[in-house]
Amino acid sequence: MLALRVPQPDPPLTWRVSALAPAELTAGQIRSWANLEANAVEPNAYLSPHFVLPALRHLDPHLPAQVCLVETVMGDESSVVAAAVVVPVRATRLLPWPHRMVYQSRYANLSG
Repeated sequence: MLALRVPQPDPPLTWRVSALAPAELTAGQIRSWANLEANAVEPNAYLSPHFVLPALRHLDPHLPAQVCLVETVMGDESSVVAAAVVVPVRATRLLPWPHRMVYQSRYANLSG
């Protein structure tokens, strides 16, 4: 078996996964999410924090949405590498258990 030894940066890189209510997001997380959108291979304006957060605040204020973030953390610096906004859904005929689905406002033409 061959293995490649990759040196760890100093301080080491770690991953953080979180599911937060939109109001719990920090300004840094929102900026990092917007940076992720700006550098996406296939950008989707309907998944932008500049679209999703106002839509949740004004169109669906009572929807219990969660913003799921995957971040890399190195020392005091963090960077969002994946983001999804999900909402709870009751059981359906096709999936007979409660589950989550990607949020899509009534004015969005594309979802995630």
